[in-house]
Amino acid sequence: MEAKKSTRGKVLITGASPGSVGEALAREFLNQGFEVFATARTVEKLDGLRLLGAKTFELDVSSTSSIESLSMKIPTLDILINNAGQGYAVPLMDEQVDRMKALYEVNVFSIVTVTQKFLRQLLASKGTVVNHGSISAEFPVPLAGSYSASKAAVASLTDTLRMELSPFGIKTDIRQTDTFVKSFYISPHESTSRSQPVQKECDIIHGC
Repeated sequence: MEAKKSTRGKVLITGASPGSVGEALAREFLNQGFEVFATARTVEKLDGLRLLGAKTFELDVSSTSSIESLSMKIPTLDILINNAGQGYAVPLMDEQVDRMKALYEVNVFSIVTVTQKFLRQLLASKGTVVNHGSISAEFPVPLAGSYSASKAAVASLTDTLRMELSPFGIKTDIRQTDTFVKSFYISPHESTSRSQPVQKECDIIHGC
């Protein structure tokens, strides 16, 4: 199916794999008449959105070269949605620092890199940047220390971006969800001697 002709602008959504917030956003923007650019690490996963009219691209947000390559393929842009992210549940005392750094690479640093690489397009359109946050930034939960901290960093970066980009006509916002926070208590996670008593308390509190 050919992409629908855009009447309301062009939007780039990172992290639009099936079942994600990004996919839901892509579908809604398509319904609203936007031209949608959807990305995922594996582009074949985006076939459903492609059939609906989205233009799909492979993107590794932890790779600067991958981001630069994509920015050359999208010369004009009105809205950038930094949605790509990852998370997992583990007590901080069992955390592997290298894995935590990789989490920050995706959840935090990629926001800066992607926005930098698409700044020219956003300046031209006086566009909008939307970052995907989480309520865990303000209300941390057990077993999600690394994720919660990364989302707190996203909130702080977004506030700074808002102040720095506003003089150039670019709007910046954050949308905080509780989707991943809930998943910590309904999805399997790494079981360790330190996580089991914490999980037991969470089960009592949250009724999981």
